[in-house]
Amino acid sequence: MTNRCYLVLIPKFDLDPSYNLKDQTTGLRNILEENTPISFCEMKYYPHFPIILINDNYPWENPLRYFLNKIRSSYEVPSPETLKSIASSLIDYYNFCSNDSVDYLSCEHPLKSPIRKYKSHLIYKIKTESIAVSTAKLRLNHVVNFYRYLIKVEEIAFQHPPFEDSEGIISIYNNETNQYYHKINLTSDVQRGLGNTGYNHQDSAFKGNIRDYGDLKPLSLNEQSILIKALDELGNIEMKLIFLIALTTGARKETILTLRRADFSSSYEKQKEVIIYAGDWLRRPSNSPREVEVPLPDSKSNKPIKIFFPIPIYNKVKTYINSPRALSRLKKVDSPKKVKSAHYVFLSQQGNPFFISKFDENIFDFQTRPTGQALATFIQEKLKPLLKTMGFSSHFKFHDLRATFGMNLTNCLIKKAKDEQKVDLSEALTIVKTRMNHSSFSTTQQYLNFKSNSAVMVKAQKSYEKYLADIFENLPI
Repeated sequence: MTNRCYLVLIPKFDLDPSYNLKDQTTGLRNILEENTPISFCEMKYYPHFPIILINDNYPWENPLRYFLNKIRSSYEVPSPETLKSIASSLIDYYNFCSNDSVDYLSCEHPLKSPIRKYKSHLIYKIKTESIAVSTAKLRLNHVVNFYRYLIKVEEIAFQHPPFEDSEGIISIYNNETNQYYHKINLTSDVQRGLGNTGYNHQDSAFKGNIRDYGDLKPLSLNEQSILIKALDELGNIEMKLIFLIALTTGARKETILTLRRADFSSSYEKQKEVIIYAGDWLRRPSNSPREVEVPLPDSKSNKPIKIFFPIPIYNKVKTYINSPRALSRLKKVDSPKKVKSAHYVFLSQQGNPFFISKFDENIFDFQTRPTGQALATFIQEKLKPLLKTMGFSSHFKFHDLRATFGMNLTNCLIKKAKDEQKVDLSEALTIVKTRMNHSSFSTTQQYLNFKSNSAVMVKAQKSYEKYLADIFENLPI
Protein backbone atom coordinates (compact mmCIF):
# COMPACT_ATOMS: atom_id res chain seq x y z
CA MET A 1 0.00 0.00 0.00
CA THR A 2 1.33 3.45 -0.97
CA ASN A 3 1.66 5.91 1.89
CA ARG A 4 0.12 9.32 1.38
CA CYS A 5 0.53 12.61 3.24
CA TYR A 6 -2.18 14.98 4.38
CA LEU A 7 -2.10 18.40 5.99
CA VAL A 8 -3.82 19.24 9.27
CA LEU A 9 -3.77 22.75 10.77
CA ILE A 10 -3.84 22.95 14.56
CA PRO A 11 -5.54 26.27 15.50
CA LYS A 12 -3.66 26.69 18.80
CA PHE A 13 -0.40 24.79 19.13
CA ASP A 14 1.24 24.89 22.57
CA LEU A 15 4.87 26.02 22.43
CA ASP A 16 6.13 24.43 25.62
CA PRO A 17 9.76 25.54 26.25
CA SER A 18 10.50 22.12 27.74
CA TYR A 19 9.75 20.47 24.41
CA ASN A 20 13.06 18.99 23.15
CA LEU A 21 13.35 19.43 19.40
CA LYS A 22 15.93 16.76 18.77
CA ASP A 23 15.12 14.01 21.25
CA GLN A 24 11.34 14.28 21.46
CA THR A 25 9.94 11.46 19.35
CA THR A 26 7.07 10.31 21.54
CA GLY A 27 3.85 11.96 22.50
CA LEU A 28 3.28 13.46 19.06
CA ARG A 29 -0.04 11.70 18.73
CA ASN A 30 -1.08 13.11 22.09
CA ILE A 31 -0.20 16.62 20.90
CA LEU A 32 -2.30 16.04 17.80
CA GLU A 33 -5.24 14.58 19.72
CA GLU A 34 -5.21 17.41 22.26
CA ASN A 35 -5.49 19.82 19.34
CA THR A 36 -3.21 22.38 20.96
CA PRO A 37 -0.72 24.39 18.71
CA ILE A 38 3.35 26.05 19.83
CA SER A 39 5.40 29.08 21.36
CA PHE A 40 8.81 30.71 21.61
CA CYS A 41 10.12 33.70 23.54
CA GLU A 42 7.05 35.82 24.38
CA MET A 43 4.80 33.52 22.36
CA LYS A 44 3.02 30.81 24.28
CA TYR A 45 1.01 29.47 21.36
CA TYR A 46 1.45 29.35 17.61
CA PRO A 47 -1.65 29.78 15.40
CA HIS A 48 -2.63 27.29 12.69
CA PHE A 49 0.44 25.12 13.06
CA PRO A 50 0.79 22.58 10.20
CA ILE A 51 1.13 18.89 11.00
CA ILE A 52 1.66 16.43 8.16
CA LEU A 53 -0.19 13.17 8.65
CA ILE A 54 0.85 9.96 6.95
CA ASN A 55 -2.15 7.89 5.85
CA ASP A 56 -4.41 10.02 8.05
CA ASN A 57 -2.93 8.22 11.03
CA TYR A 58 0.28 9.55 12.56
CA PRO A 59 2.46 12.65 12.17
CA TRP A 60 5.51 12.78 9.93
CA GLU A 61 7.96 13.61 12.71
CA ASN A 62 10.90 15.16 10.82
CA PRO A 63 8.88 18.09 9.42
CA LEU A 64 7.18 18.60 12.79
CA ARG A 65 10.54 19.05 14.50
CA TYR A 66 11.73 21.14 11.53
CA PHE A 67 8.83 23.58 11.93
CA LEU A 68 9.46 23.85 15.65
CA ASN A 69 13.12 24.54 14.98
CA LYS A 70 12.23 27.31 12.53
CA ILE A 71 9.94 28.93 15.08
CA ARG A 72 12.51 28.84 17.85
CA SER A 73 15.73 29.55 15.99
CA SER A 74 14.67 32.11 13.38
CA TYR A 75 15.36 35.79 13.92
CA GLU A 76 11.78 36.43 12.81
CA VAL A 77 9.09 33.88 13.59
CA PRO A 78 7.81 32.47 10.29
CA SER A 79 4.17 33.22 9.58
CA PRO A 80 1.54 30.43 9.50
CA GLU A 81 1.27 30.98 5.73
CA THR A 82 5.02 30.38 5.33
CA LEU A 83 4.93 27.14 7.31
CA LYS A 84 1.85 26.02 5.41
CA SER A 85 3.60 26.66 2.09
CA ILE A 86 6.65 24.64 3.23
CA ALA A 87 4.37 21.85 4.43
CA SER A 88 2.63 21.72 1.03
CA SER A 89 6.01 21.33 -0.70
CA LEU A 90 7.10 18.57 1.70
CA ILE A 91 3.79 16.77 1.16
CA ASP A 92 4.37 16.81 -2.59
CA TYR A 93 7.90 15.52 -2.03
CA TYR A 94 6.80 12.73 0.32
CA ASN A 95 4.04 11.61 -2.04
CA PHE A 96 6.53 11.52 -4.92
CA CYS A 97 8.93 9.37 -2.86
CA SER A 98 6.08 7.08 -1.84
CA ASN A 99 4.81 6.65 -5.41
CA ASP A 100 8.29 5.87 -6.77
CA SER A 101 9.40 3.75 -3.77
CA VAL A 102 12.16 6.23 -2.90
CA ASP A 103 13.58 6.30 0.63
CA TYR A 104 14.04 9.99 1.40
CA LEU A 105 16.59 9.20 4.13
CA SER A 106 18.81 7.01 1.93
CA CYS A 107 21.39 8.19 -0.57
CA GLU A 108 23.42 5.26 -1.87
CA HIS A 109 24.74 6.98 -5.00
CA PRO A 110 25.97 10.60 -5.27
CA LEU A 111 24.11 11.19 -8.55
CA LYS A 112 20.92 9.35 -7.60
CA SER A 113 19.90 11.00 -4.37
CA PRO A 114 16.17 11.27 -3.58
CA ILE A 115 16.22 15.02 -4.11
CA ARG A 116 17.86 14.66 -7.54
CA LYS A 117 15.14 12.20 -8.55
CA TYR A 118 12.56 14.68 -7.32
CA LYS A 119 14.18 17.42 -9.43
CA SER A 120 13.80 15.21 -12.54
CA HIS A 121 10.16 14.72 -11.60
CA LEU A 122 9.65 18.50 -11.35
CA ILE A 123 11.37 19.09 -14.71
CA TYR A 124 8.98 16.60 -16.30
CA LYS A 125 6.00 18.41 -14.75
CA ILE A 126 7.33 21.73 -16.08
CA LYS A 127 7.71 20.30 -19.60
CA THR A 128 4.18 18.90 -19.52
CA GLU A 129 2.95 22.26 -18.20
CA SER A 130 1.55 20.65 -15.06
CA ILE A 131 3.25 23.26 -12.88
CA ALA A 132 4.95 26.61 -13.41
CA VAL A 133 8.73 27.00 -13.14
CA SER A 134 8.26 29.32 -10.17
CA THR A 135 6.22 26.64 -8.35
CA ALA A 136 8.86 23.98 -9.05
CA LYS A 137 11.63 26.27 -7.76
CA LEU A 138 9.71 27.05 -4.60
CA ARG A 139 9.09 23.36 -3.86
CA LEU A 140 12.69 22.43 -4.51
CA ASN A 141 13.97 25.28 -2.31
CA HIS A 142 11.76 24.10 0.53
CA VAL A 143 12.95 20.51 0.20
CA VAL A 144 16.63 21.54 0.06
CA ASN A 145 16.27 23.63 3.23
CA PHE A 146 14.51 20.70 4.91
CA TYR A 147 17.52 18.48 4.12
CA ARG A 148 19.91 21.12 5.45
CA TYR A 149 18.00 20.94 8.72
CA LEU A 150 18.13 17.13 8.74
CA ILE A 151 21.90 17.19 8.26
CA LYS A 152 22.87 20.08 10.54
CA VAL A 153 20.31 19.87 13.35
CA GLU A 154 19.17 16.27 13.45
CA GLU A 155 22.65 15.16 12.38
CA ILE A 156 21.37 12.53 9.98
CA ALA A 157 24.33 10.98 8.16
CA PHE A 158 23.86 10.08 4.49
CA GLN A 159 26.15 7.66 2.68
CA HIS A 160 26.58 10.34 -0.01
CA PRO A 161 25.54 14.03 0.15
CA PRO A 162 21.99 14.53 -1.21
CA PHE A 163 23.30 17.64 -3.01
CA GLU A 164 26.36 19.89 -3.14
CA ASP A 165 26.16 23.33 -1.56
CA SER A 166 28.17 26.24 -2.89
CA GLU A 167 29.50 28.58 -0.24
CA GLY A 168 30.01 32.31 -0.15
CA ILE A 169 31.88 34.56 2.25
CA ILE A 170 30.46 37.76 3.71
CA SER A 171 32.35 40.34 5.75
CA ILE A 172 30.90 41.49 9.08
CA TYR A 173 31.97 44.35 11.31
CA ASN A 174 31.55 44.12 15.07
CA ASN A 175 31.18 46.99 17.52
CA GLU A 176 34.94 47.51 17.64
CA THR A 177 34.93 47.93 13.82
CA ASN A 178 37.01 44.79 13.48
CA GLN A 179 36.24 42.93 10.30
CA TYR A 180 35.74 39.19 10.23
CA TYR A 181 34.39 36.76 7.66
CA HIS A 182 31.51 34.33 7.80
CA LYS A 183 30.70 31.45 5.45
CA ILE A 184 27.13 31.09 4.20
CA ASN A 185 25.35 28.64 1.91
CA LEU A 186 24.45 30.36 -1.34
CA THR A 187 22.66 27.65 -3.28
CA SER A 188 22.90 23.96 -4.06
CA ASP A 189 23.65 22.33 -7.39
CA VAL A 190 20.17 20.75 -7.53
CA GLN A 191 18.51 24.17 -7.33
CA ARG A 192 20.00 25.20 -10.66
CA GLY A 193 18.74 24.25 -14.10
CA LEU A 194 14.98 24.24 -13.59
CA GLY A 195 14.51 26.99 -16.14
CA ASN A 196 13.65 30.65 -16.22
CA THR A 197 10.54 31.91 -14.49
CA GLY A 198 10.14 34.39 -17.30
CA TYR A 199 10.00 37.39 -14.97
CA ASN A 200 12.19 40.35 -15.56
CA HIS A 201 11.68 43.96 -14.79
CA GLN A 202 13.14 45.25 -18.02
CA ASP A 203 10.67 43.60 -20.39
CA SER A 204 7.63 43.25 -18.13
CA ALA A 205 6.11 46.46 -19.43
CA PHE A 206 6.23 45.18 -23.01
CA LYS A 207 4.20 42.17 -21.88
CA GLY A 208 1.48 44.46 -20.56
CA ASN A 209 2.30 43.59 -16.95
CA ILE A 210 4.13 45.04 -13.98
CA ARG A 211 6.08 42.70 -11.73
CA ASP A 212 5.32 43.69 -8.13
CA TYR A 213 5.12 40.48 -6.06
CA GLY A 214 3.10 38.94 -8.86
CA ASP A 215 2.16 39.81 -12.45
CA LEU A 216 -0.03 42.90 -12.23
CA LYS A 217 -1.98 44.51 -15.06
CA PRO A 218 -2.93 48.18 -14.64
CA LEU A 219 -6.55 48.83 -15.63
CA SER A 220 -7.23 51.39 -18.33
CA LEU A 221 -9.43 54.40 -17.52
CA ASN A 222 -12.31 52.72 -19.33
CA GLU A 223 -11.83 49.50 -17.36
CA GLN A 224 -11.71 51.48 -14.11
CA SER A 225 -14.97 53.19 -15.06
CA ILE A 226 -16.64 49.84 -15.79
CA LEU A 227 -15.37 48.43 -12.49
CA ILE A 228 -16.83 51.31 -10.46
CA LYS A 229 -20.18 51.01 -12.27
CA ALA A 230 -20.26 47.27 -11.58
CA LEU A 231 -19.57 47.83 -7.87
CA ASP A 232 -22.35 50.44 -7.76
CA GLU A 233 -24.76 48.00 -9.37
CA LEU A 234 -23.88 45.18 -6.96
CA GLY A 235 -24.59 47.47 -4.02
CA ASN A 236 -22.24 45.89 -1.48
CA ILE A 237 -20.94 48.93 0.41
CA GLU A 238 -18.13 47.01 2.18
CA MET A 239 -16.75 45.66 -1.09
CA LYS A 240 -17.08 49.02 -2.82
CA LEU A 241 -15.07 50.73 -0.07
CA ILE A 242 -12.44 47.99 -0.13
CA PHE A 243 -12.00 48.45 -3.89
CA LEU A 244 -11.93 52.25 -3.66
CA ILE A 245 -9.26 52.14 -0.96
CA ALA A 246 -7.11 49.82 -3.10
CA LEU A 247 -7.61 52.00 -6.18
CA THR A 248 -6.78 55.29 -4.43
CA THR A 249 -4.02 54.23 -2.01
CA GLY A 250 -2.34 51.19 -3.59
CA ALA A 251 -2.65 49.31 -0.29
CA ARG A 252 -2.53 45.53 -0.34
CA LYS A 253 -5.40 43.28 0.62
CA GLU A 254 -4.00 42.34 4.02
CA THR A 255 -3.57 46.00 4.96
CA ILE A 256 -7.03 47.13 3.83
CA LEU A 257 -8.86 44.25 5.49
CA THR A 258 -7.04 44.74 8.83
CA LEU A 259 -7.76 48.47 9.10
CA ARG A 260 -9.16 49.28 12.56
CA ARG A 261 -11.90 51.67 13.58
CA ALA A 262 -9.20 53.63 15.42
CA ASP A 263 -7.61 54.46 12.07
CA PHE A 264 -10.66 56.62 11.24
CA SER A 265 -11.28 58.32 14.58
CA SER A 266 -9.86 61.75 13.75
CA SER A 267 -11.39 64.73 11.96
CA TYR A 268 -9.58 66.66 9.26
CA GLU A 269 -10.82 69.78 7.49
CA LYS A 270 -7.96 71.43 5.66
CA GLN A 271 -5.74 68.42 4.89
CA LYS A 272 -5.85 66.77 1.47
CA GLU A 273 -4.84 63.37 2.78
CA VAL A 274 -4.38 61.36 5.95
CA ILE A 275 -1.45 59.06 6.73
CA ILE A 276 -2.37 55.69 8.23
CA TYR A 277 0.48 53.61 9.60
CA ALA A 278 0.69 49.84 9.09
CA GLY A 279 3.16 47.07 9.90
CA ASP A 280 5.73 46.76 12.63
CA TRP A 281 6.55 50.33 13.70
CA LEU A 282 7.52 49.16 17.19
CA ARG A 283 11.01 48.36 15.90
CA ARG A 284 11.52 51.95 14.83
CA PRO A 285 13.08 54.42 17.31
CA SER A 286 9.81 56.40 17.32
CA ASN A 287 7.92 53.27 18.40
CA SER A 288 4.27 52.79 17.50
CA PRO A 289 2.35 55.79 16.16
CA ARG A 290 -0.48 54.96 18.59
CA GLU A 291 -1.29 53.04 21.74
CA VAL A 292 -0.32 49.37 21.75
CA GLU A 293 -3.85 48.32 22.78
CA VAL A 294 -5.00 49.13 19.24
CA PRO A 295 -2.70 47.20 16.86
CA LEU A 296 -1.74 48.65 13.50
CA PRO A 297 -2.98 47.07 10.26
CA ASP A 298 -0.90 44.27 8.77
CA SER A 299 1.65 44.82 6.01
CA LYS A 300 3.61 42.51 3.79
CA SER A 301 6.45 40.94 5.81
CA ASN A 302 5.54 43.23 8.76
CA LYS A 303 7.30 46.11 6.99
CA PRO A 304 6.54 49.51 8.62
CA ILE A 305 4.71 51.48 5.94
CA LYS A 306 2.54 54.58 5.49
CA ILE A 307 -0.74 54.54 3.58
CA PHE A 308 -1.75 57.93 2.14
CA PHE A 309 -5.55 58.21 2.26
CA PRO A 310 -7.26 60.92 0.17
CA ILE A 311 -9.62 62.88 2.45
CA PRO A 312 -12.78 61.99 0.42
CA ILE A 313 -12.09 58.24 0.81
CA TYR A 314 -11.08 58.65 4.46
CA ASN A 315 -14.36 60.44 5.19
CA LYS A 316 -16.38 57.82 3.32
CA VAL A 317 -14.92 55.11 5.54
CA LYS A 318 -15.47 57.24 8.64
CA THR A 319 -19.12 57.74 7.67
CA TYR A 320 -19.49 54.01 7.05
CA ILE A 321 -18.15 52.83 10.43
CA ASN A 322 -20.74 55.01 12.17
CA SER A 323 -23.60 53.83 9.96
CA PRO A 324 -26.40 51.55 11.30
CA ARG A 325 -25.19 48.81 8.94
CA ALA A 326 -21.63 48.80 10.30
CA LEU A 327 -22.71 49.20 13.93
CA SER A 328 -25.12 46.28 13.55
CA ARG A 329 -22.25 44.07 12.43
CA LEU A 330 -20.05 45.34 15.24
CA LYS A 331 -22.62 44.28 17.84
CA LYS A 332 -22.35 40.68 16.62
CA VAL A 333 -18.59 40.47 17.23
CA ASP A 334 -17.87 37.84 19.85
CA SER A 335 -14.78 39.52 21.28
CA PRO A 336 -15.35 41.27 24.61
CA LYS A 337 -11.59 41.66 25.22
CA LYS A 338 -11.18 44.44 22.66
CA VAL A 339 -11.99 48.10 23.02
CA LYS A 340 -14.45 49.29 20.38
CA SER A 341 -11.84 51.24 18.40
CA ALA A 342 -9.64 48.15 18.05
CA HIS A 343 -12.21 46.24 15.98
CA TYR A 344 -11.80 45.86 12.24
CA VAL A 345 -13.55 48.23 9.85
CA PHE A 346 -14.74 45.43 7.59
CA LEU A 347 -16.85 42.67 9.12
CA SER A 348 -19.25 40.10 7.70
CA GLN A 349 -22.97 40.07 8.46
CA GLN A 350 -22.19 37.61 11.27
CA GLY A 351 -19.60 39.97 12.78
CA ASN A 352 -16.59 37.96 11.59
CA PRO A 353 -13.50 39.70 10.19
CA PHE A 354 -12.78 39.40 6.47
CA PHE A 355 -9.11 39.06 7.37
CA ILE A 356 -7.66 38.48 10.83
CA SER A 357 -4.32 40.01 11.69
CA LYS A 358 -1.44 37.68 12.45
CA PHE A 359 -1.11 39.53 15.77
CA ASP A 360 -4.79 39.31 16.73
CA GLU A 361 -5.34 37.81 20.19
CA ASN A 362 -8.46 36.04 18.86
CA ILE A 363 -6.66 34.28 16.01
CA PHE A 364 -6.82 30.96 17.89
CA ASP A 365 -10.63 31.05 17.90
CA PHE A 366 -10.73 30.32 14.17
CA GLN A 367 -10.36 26.79 12.85
CA THR A 368 -9.18 28.36 9.57
CA ARG A 369 -7.68 31.82 9.60
CA PRO A 370 -9.78 34.34 7.61
CA THR A 371 -7.48 35.77 4.94
CA GLY A 372 -9.87 37.45 2.54
CA GLN A 373 -11.85 34.43 1.37
CA ALA A 374 -15.06 36.50 1.33
CA LEU A 375 -13.40 39.02 -1.00
CA ALA A 376 -12.23 36.25 -3.34
CA THR A 377 -15.73 34.72 -3.41
CA PHE A 378 -17.30 38.12 -4.16
CA ILE A 379 -14.92 38.68 -7.08
CA GLN A 380 -15.34 35.21 -8.54
CA GLU A 381 -19.08 34.69 -8.10
CA LYS A 382 -20.52 38.22 -8.43
CA LEU A 383 -18.09 40.78 -9.80
CA LYS A 384 -16.45 38.89 -12.67
CA PRO A 385 -19.71 37.66 -14.24
CA LEU A 386 -21.11 41.22 -14.15
CA LEU A 387 -17.90 42.73 -15.54
CA LYS A 388 -18.10 40.33 -18.47
CA THR A 389 -21.62 41.46 -19.36
CA MET A 390 -20.50 45.10 -19.16
CA GLY A 391 -17.74 44.68 -21.74
CA PHE A 392 -14.77 44.21 -19.40
CA SER A 393 -12.78 41.71 -21.47
CA SER A 394 -9.50 41.63 -19.54
CA HIS A 395 -8.62 39.10 -16.87
CA PHE A 396 -8.99 40.73 -13.47
CA LYS A 397 -7.59 40.10 -10.01
CA PHE A 398 -7.80 42.32 -6.94
CA HIS A 399 -4.05 42.90 -6.78
CA ASP A 400 -4.26 44.62 -10.21
CA LEU A 401 -5.72 47.60 -8.36
CA ARG A 402 -2.33 48.20 -6.76
CA ALA A 403 -0.69 48.48 -10.18
CA THR A 404 -3.58 50.66 -11.36
CA PHE A 405 -3.00 53.08 -8.48
CA GLY A 406 0.71 53.21 -9.31
CA MET A 407 -0.01 53.85 -12.98
CA ASN A 408 -2.62 56.53 -12.22
CA LEU A 409 -0.18 58.27 -9.88
CA THR A 410 2.62 58.09 -12.45
CA ASN A 411 0.39 59.55 -15.17
CA CYS A 412 -0.73 62.41 -12.91
CA LEU A 413 2.82 63.30 -11.89
CA ILE A 414 4.09 63.29 -15.48
CA LYS A 415 1.13 65.38 -16.67
CA LYS A 416 1.70 67.87 -13.84
CA ALA A 417 5.40 68.07 -14.70
CA LYS A 418 4.61 68.75 -18.37
CA ASP A 419 1.98 71.37 -17.52
CA GLU A 420 4.51 73.17 -15.36
CA GLN A 421 7.16 72.64 -18.08
CA LYS A 422 9.40 71.03 -15.55
CA VAL A 423 9.86 67.35 -16.29
CA ASP A 424 11.70 65.71 -13.38
CA LEU A 425 11.29 61.95 -13.72
CA SER A 426 13.56 61.24 -10.74
CA GLU A 427 11.24 63.24 -8.47
CA ALA A 428 8.19 61.43 -9.88
CA LEU A 429 9.94 58.11 -9.34
CA THR A 430 10.67 58.98 -5.69
CA ILE A 431 7.05 59.97 -5.03
CA VAL A 432 5.66 56.77 -6.57
CA LYS A 433 8.19 54.67 -4.64
CA THR A 434 7.19 56.35 -1.36
CA ARG A 435 3.45 56.06 -1.97
CA MET A 436 3.67 52.41 -2.94
CA ASN A 437 6.16 51.51 -0.20
CA HIS A 438 8.54 49.87 -2.65
CA SER A 439 11.86 48.63 -1.27
CA SER A 440 13.62 49.00 -4.62
CA PHE A 441 13.63 51.68 -7.31
CA SER A 442 13.76 48.91 -9.93
CA THR A 443 10.17 47.95 -9.09
CA THR A 444 9.01 51.57 -9.28
CA GLN A 445 10.87 52.12 -12.55
CA GLN A 446 8.48 49.66 -14.20
CA TYR A 447 5.66 52.20 -13.98
CA LEU A 448 7.62 54.71 -16.02
CA ASN A 449 8.69 51.94 -18.41
CA PHE A 450 5.09 50.77 -18.71
CA LYS A 451 3.89 54.24 -19.69
CA SER A 452 6.57 54.86 -22.32
CA ASN A 453 6.51 51.30 -23.65
CA SER A 454 2.70 51.28 -23.83
CA ALA A 455 2.90 54.32 -26.11
CA VAL A 456 5.49 52.54 -28.26
CA MET A 457 3.30 49.43 -28.42
CA VAL A 458 0.23 51.42 -29.47
CA LYS A 459 2.21 53.17 -32.20
CA ALA A 460 3.69 49.85 -33.39
CA GLN A 461 0.24 48.22 -33.38
CA LYS A 462 -1.22 51.02 -35.52
CA SER A 463 1.68 50.73 -37.98
CA TYR A 464 1.22 46.97 -38.13
CA GLU A 465 -2.53 47.31 -38.73
CA LYS A 466 -1.85 49.76 -41.58
CA TYR A 467 0.70 47.33 -43.02
CA LEU A 468 -1.87 44.51 -42.94
CA ALA A 469 -4.53 46.74 -44.48
CA ASP A 470 -2.18 47.66 -47.35
CA ILE A 471 -1.44 43.97 -47.97
CA PHE A 472 -5.10 42.95 -48.03
CA GLU A 473 -6.01 45.93 -50.21
CA ASN A 474 -3.53 44.82 -52.87
CA LEU A 475 -4.43 41.14 -52.72
CA PRO A 476 -6.31 39.79 -55.73
CA ILE A 477 -9.89 38.72 -55.06
